[in-house]
Amino acid sequence: MLVSRGYNIIQMAFVAISPWQWCFMVGLVALYTPLSVFSRSRILGRDGAPFNWDHYRARILTGAGLLLLAFILRFALAGLYAHITRAITL
Repeated sequence: MLVSRGYNIIQMAFVAISPWQWCFMVGLVALYTPLSVFSRSRILGRDGAPFNWDHYRARILTGAGLLLLAFILRFALAGLYAHITRAITL
């Protein structure tokens, strides 16, 4: 047990939100701005605001990598994570 009464915020965050959910949420936050700028430039069709891939390349790669990592972690660690959380919480 991390703490006897379960009031540790780190323990609660670990149990409530799994590692793959953290990766998924952070990946979506990283992709929000590039995808919104891309959709605005495509849908509105404005010539003055083209989408610049070079400007958002790092954020797109980071977000896509985190989303891929979220799926890999989900399939690889689901059983282990369930065992750890049962051991901590029960």
